[in-house]
Order: sequence, then structure tokens, then C-alpha cells
Amino acid sequence: MDTISNIKVSNNEGGDLNWDLQQWATFRINADFDLSGKNVKAGDSTVVTVPDALMITSSSFPIRDLNTNEVIANAKVNPDNKSITITYTDYVEKHSDTSGSFFFYARIDFKKHPQKGEVPVEITINNETKFAGKVSFTGVGDGNPRLLTKTSWVNAGDQREIQYTISVNRTKQNIKNATLEDHLQFTNASYVKDSIKIIKGKFSFDAGEWVFSDRVDVTDQHKITISEDGRSFVIDLGDVTENDQYRIAYNVRLNYDPADGEVLRNEATLKGIGIETKI
Repeated sequence: MDTISNIKVSNNEGGDLNWDLQQWATFRINADFDLSGKNVKAGDSTVVTVPDALMITSSSFPIRDLNTNEVIANAKVNPDNKSITITYTDYVEKHSDTSGSFFFYARIDFKKHPQKGEVPVEITINNETKFAGKVSFTGVGDGNPRLLTKTSWVNAGDQREIQYTISVNRTKQNIKNATLEDHLQFTNASYVKDSIKIIKGKFSFDAGEWVFSDRVDVTDQHKITISEDGRSFVIDLGDVTENDQYRIAYNVRLNYDPADGEVLRNEATLKGIGIETKI
């Protein structure tokens, strides 16, 4: 059932999209629909599919009448086949002249389309293709390699445990007498004993994401000093060459249940002769 009368791209706020999209940036695809004269029945559906160079980032959502807030249709997102199936409710049988609009969010599927340039947004509605405009993409680039980066997340099975990873030397530099220091900036917490692991490997930026391969555990080859209060440590990495790249992983144990959204800061510093960088 083709009920879509118009479809176009916009920025996330509904205005003109007049800039280049970066790797993770989203934008809107806006659609108008008109059921007049279509004899739409409850259970009928319309399938909206985005091109292979895009991916849908919205979750499934209801499409409502703006005046009554009643549900006209339910839009089910299938991210795997890049489609949205719009299934109409019995509202359409009682209001045959219904029209309105909806939108969803999308981004460039940079694994399918890593290159810089314009991407035509051709939306397939059932078996008919409609042109919604075009977007410009910066391309995935080189991943912005940095000497030191850090990520963290709360353990899914234990909210009192935070897991950290620090990536060292994606920039492939030579560093004499390198040390990595880490300091917890919050109290009521300490490092989990024996959780600090030093992994040596190779970083590469592949299909828009950083990959760490050829991993070897070298924890026992480096001196690790933990402070008496358990809230900082120093790792002696020695002389780091352009071929030496590391990922350091460790866990931190809280002595309390963190509040939702609570920011738990720690500071990592990489030092060497003529070099000092913090994150």
C-alpha cells in the first residue's frame, strides 16, 4: 500500500542539511502520507527501505493523529534489512481521509560506504523508488589516531565494577623511558587486585573502526606499582618504538552503588623524554 506522498532529508531538527556528515552523524528522513481514496484497511502495510549506503538508527515507533493522539499506524524498524514496515490500525477504516507526516533518523553505513562524497537518498516505498535528496559525507578518514585514548563502561552484571581500557601509541611514535600513570579522581573506590593487564598488539583503522590485533599478554614483562591507598598506579613501559602499541585494561571497584548518570573521572598520563600527554 503506497500512501507516501512526499519524502525528503533534513537535519536532526528538521531544517536544511547544508553541511557534510561525519562518520557517526545522524540526519532525518521526513515523509508525508495521505490515505485519501486509498481504501486502506486495518492490517495493510507500507514498507519503506533506505539505500544500502545508509542505516536506520531510530527504534520502532507509533504514528499518531496530531489532533486526537490516536495511533494511525505502527512503524516497525528492521535494521538488518534497512526497512520500516508501517502497519495501519483500524483508525484508518474510521477516518479514510487521514493524512499526516512522520520522520525517522538515519546515518551513513560507513562499512558499506566509507568514501567521501555525495550520497543520493533514494527511498524505496514498496517497489517504487522516490528521491528524497542527497547528503554529503566526510568519509571515514584515518580514525583520528592519538597517542593516548581511554574508554570505560560499567560491568553489566555488577554496577559497582567499572572496566577501563587505555590505548597507547596509535600514532606509532618513538618514546624513551615511557611510563603510564593512572589516578582515580573519585573516592570510595580502588583498583581490583590483579585486574591490570598489559596487552601488546597492532592497531589499525579498518572499515571505520579501530581494530587491535596480534595480541600478546606482556603484563609480566613490565613493572606495575600501585599506590598505598589503591587509587593510582604507574606502569613502566620502557622504550616504546613506533612498532610498539599497547592496550592496558583494568577494573575499578566502587564501595557503593553509583547513581544513574554519575560521572566517575580518572586521569591517565603517558610520560617519556620530551613527551607528556593526559586524558
